[in-house]
Amino acid sequence: TGEFTYPITISCNNGDVVELTLIGCCELACVGVAGIRPPTGELNTEGWSAPPTTNDITSSEEQVLFDAVNPCQSAYQIVSIRNHCHLELPYYWSLYRPITGPHSQPVPSLHTSYTIEPQSGLLTADSINEFLLTFTPMQPGHFTDDAHLTLGNTEAIELIPSIQLHLAGMCEEYDVILSPGCVVVPGTVQCGTDHSYRVKVVNASLSSVEYHWQEVCEDNVLIKVEPSEGHVVSGGVGHCELVLRPLQAGDVTVDLRCNILHCSQPLIMCVRATAVAVPLVLGVPSLIYGLIPNGTSKTLQLPVRNDTEFPIKFHLHETVPPNQLGCLFCVPCDGEVPAHDTVVCSIKCDTSHQPLGEVGTHSSLRTILSCTTELGAESCVQVLAEVQSPKVCLRSCELHVDNAYINIPMDHIISLHNMTVVPAQFTWKEQLFGGGASYCSVRITPSSGLLPPRGSCDLTVSTVWNTEGEDLPAAILCCDVEGMKDPVLLSVTGHVHKLSIHYAVVDSPCEQQCYLDFGSANPLGVSPHPLYLKVTNDTAIPTSLIATVMHFSSGLAQVDKTVESDRSSLLTVTTNLANPKSVSDKTSQSVVASLILSNRKGCSFVVTPSVLEIPARSSHLIEVVAYSDMWGVYSDQLLCQVPGLAPVSIPINYGVIGCPVLFPTTATCGSTIVRFGSHPADSGLVRRTVKLKNTSPCGKELRH
Repeated sequence: TGEFTYPITISCNNGDVVELTLIGCCELACVGVAGIRPPTGELNTEGWSAPPTTNDITSSEEQVLFDAVNPCQSAYQIVSIRNHCHLELPYYWSLYRPITGPHSQPVPSLHTSYTIEPQSGLLTADSINEFLLTFTPMQPGHFTDDAHLTLGNTEAIELIPSIQLHLAGMCEEYDVILSPGCVVVPGTVQCGTDHSYRVKVVNASLSSVEYHWQEVCEDNVLIKVEPSEGHVVSGGVGHCELVLRPLQAGDVTVDLRCNILHCSQPLIMCVRATAVAVPLVLGVPSLIYGLIPNGTSKTLQLPVRNDTEFPIKFHLHETVPPNQLGCLFCVPCDGEVPAHDTVVCSIKCDTSHQPLGEVGTHSSLRTILSCTTELGAESCVQVLAEVQSPKVCLRSCELHVDNAYINIPMDHIISLHNMTVVPAQFTWKEQLFGGGASYCSVRITPSSGLLPPRGSCDLTVSTVWNTEGEDLPAAILCCDVEGMKDPVLLSVTGHVHKLSIHYAVVDSPCEQQCYLDFGSANPLGVSPHPLYLKVTNDTAIPTSLIATVMHFSSGLAQVDKTVESDRSSLLTVTTNLANPKSVSDKTSQSVVASLILSNRKGCSFVVTPSVLEIPARSSHLIEVVAYSDMWGVYSDQLLCQVPGLAPVSIPINYGVIGCPVLFPTTATCGSTIVRFGSHPADSGLVRRTVKLKNTSPCGKELRH
């Protein structure tokens, strides 16, 4: 070590000379251990001496102890190396077996459990460099090695190690136990069903463990653990569920294995159980047929379910006392139910051989249906039924119609009653029987239906009669009820009336006689007050009526008493002379009267309405108005025609007085004044012309 100088002279061709001096400093490599600590701890320099100050290379040996671990687990230590030089130093690490003697040569450790990172490189000048030492044993035991730090850049040249570290570590076996160590199932378990039990994986090892349960699948048993694999920290407990599913009847003895990762031997858990045969599951707790009419049958479905992992053969049979016939028929009665599947069987209950008491009473059917498997397991279901013969009657077997009318439909209500607790299906026949079958037609609504137990049903009977009479023979209807030997009969009789129309004159002084009397002193040309004929239909038969006057009929088929006008209320306002269509009330009535009397008979009777629809049980008024243009006494007949009835003639009397010859100036039958004015005496003859108007249809002779 020390400082060195070296002179250098440089000469040029031109004769110039330059002298230089090279000055250098040399120092020895000096490294040392600054501390040892775990990766998460602080650097521990307590107890370490200062690095040597001599110029020689320092060799030192330190011991590095690792915490105990389990196989395939790792422990770490960090070693800090200080480079006291002002230069970077190359290095590399080597692992050797421990030296056993003073003259022993170091032997490289080929199968070591230790690693150093980084293994080679450059030590930073005048600083601390850290190295990670890892201890990873593969099996239990005590492991020691020596780590040599050599300064240099090659291993081919034998160099003296600068630092030696003695590495020591302990590896312990995993400490894992299963709780409980043996699972003993008390009693018996059913084949094909899952049975769960709680088990624990307790880890008392130095590190966490990973476990894996081995599934057992044999001919007689299936065992699995959920979860089948997992991770348990040191000092922790893993909770699992053991699922046991016996597949055959008998004793179950199984050693269940639990493999621990990096553990040489698996853990064993003994499982002991006794399995019994599993009966098939019947889908319903009981077969309830309810009410069954005697002599009939009813079928219900029975699901047979297999909840196991294997198919099961079965046999269905009814348990009956000796000397008694069974009433159940199973299809199929033998078969096989696949694993986790269902077979539906049809169970038919036939009551043909079921004894009954009196009609209307019922008997209760109670029996047991058994399902037996090939392993001897048995499942049973109760069968219940009520057997009864139906019995239906009418609340009243006779229907009498008092106020019936020909060809008029009439509705009546009857009640059909079910006397039993079994539903009854009924159907009414359309054909009638008896002496009155040809006198009427009968229809029942509804014609068929189902009567509930102990229930009643209201039916509508529609009758239409075609013959009048009081004591008509009865018509018989038949109702068939399923299960009843005799039908239900309904007798229909009636008092049938025909159509009847009554006529009366409104405000007539004589109620016993019906005639239209307008009086005998009606002024000529003036229509009297109208008369009203009241037509009454006292029956339920709607009809029509045509009223006509036999002789003095109107000249118009239909008289319109109003005159068309362009303005409303034409007859109530002053006549508009500018409108040619505008007429006065008096003129309008005169025009209508002239049209009515156009038959030139001197008199006309107007009937309104002449055609009339008369609903059932109603009254209507017919207006009769008389018009005349000639004096005299008129007699006529109002003919009323109703379909199906004889025509009825009602007399009409009408007397007219007055003269049909009128002066046009006044157009009245009163006195007329002829004015000659004022003239001188003896002035001569003064004449005035007077016009006369004959309003009658006949010529008249005048005398004065």
